[in-house]
Amino acid sequence: MKYRGVWMWVVLLLTTGAVQAQKKAVTDSVRVGNSVLTADDSTIVNGADTVRISEKKTAEIRKIIPRQATIRSAILPGLGQIYNGQPWKVPFVYAALGTEVYLIIDFNKKYLKFESAYRTAYEDKSTGENAKTAVVRIKRDGQWQDVRFGVAQLKTITDIYHRYRDLNVILMAAFWALNAVEANVAAHLKTFDMSDDLSMQVKPMLIPNLAGGPPIVGAKLTLTIK
Repeated sequence: MKYRGVWMWVVLLLTTGAVQAQKKAVTDSVRVGNSVLTADDSTIVNGADTVRISEKKTAEIRKIIPRQATIRSAILPGLGQIYNGQPWKVPFVYAALGTEVYLIIDFNKKYLKFESAYRTAYEDKSTGENAKTAVVRIKRDGQWQDVRFGVAQLKTITDIYHRYRDLNVILMAAFWALNAVEANVAAHLKTFDMSDDLSMQVKPMLIPNLAGGPPIVGAKLTLTIK
């Protein structure tokens, strides 16, 4: 009777293990037609062909080198974003740079126009009501008009457009550099290890008492990144 009870327990344990294994097999896999999606190794099995999704994606991500993404974006804006597999960012890059190019050209045209008028007024040797003045064609209320400016006004306006043009040149260079930095950061984030190998442990420890008393009970937090 004693051995019979032992055998009954063995049979019961084996039966329970088989049932749990069957449940695990059912919950860890999904069958669609001839294809089976397995959760353990993230594979799709279709006849003799097996495609490992996680391994394929991991291999593609490992091919991304942050340094390469940075160099490509520094040479041609948007190229690093395409290299990172994020082409949707390219329109935003060129929208910012295109706006700066437009502003630089516009302010430079106005600067050259008023700078030429300023030189004309400054070198004017005539006397009378219009001495030391120059006429500049500008747009007012949606219409082009010829307006006469004095030499002091022309100098002030010339300096303003000169400053605006140079400021937008600096902003364009900043956007260009920012585009390269963004490509570098995105590449690092894509290759960042988010696997289950990250682990954290909390262990008790004794901290020496500098005052000479008994040690202090504390805890040690260990974060392991593999």
